[in-house]
Amino acid sequence: MSDALRQELSRAFDRLKWPHYQKLIGHYGLPKEFILQLPEHEIGIDGNKLVMATGYLEDGTIEDLIYFSPAQPDEWRLEKGYANWLGRWDRDTDDLRIWKNPMQLLRAGGVGVVPLNKSARHQLDMLRQDLGAAA
Repeated sequence: MSDALRQELSRAFDRLKWPHYQKLIGHYGLPKEFILQLPEHEIGIDGNKLVMATGYLEDGTIEDLIYFSPAQPDEWRLEKGYANWLGRWDRDTDDLRIWKNPMQLLRAGGVGVVPLNKSARHQLDMLRQDLGAAA
């Protein structure tokens, strides 16, 4: 992870305090139990945007960061542009849920995925390959 990315992540996470959790939970209608169980390093507030880790590489470093405004959840920015999706799915215990934007994923308690690429066909191919889903 670059020093600039590490510093930006640190600044965003330094802002995570209980009032920020209250804002996430109350103002945006997010499930309290889900938000409170998230590790600090996975979600934060940076200005008027939420910032989340998209996932982790095999060596434990963060894959990418996604920034989005809850007021405009269909518009997001990736820090590095490496991530293909946001979210988690366990094919043994969860139905595959494909969400349109990060806020839908958060409101669903974090179960499912948000494809971060524009092409619908590419999204389905990516999910089939990377998650083993039958689309």
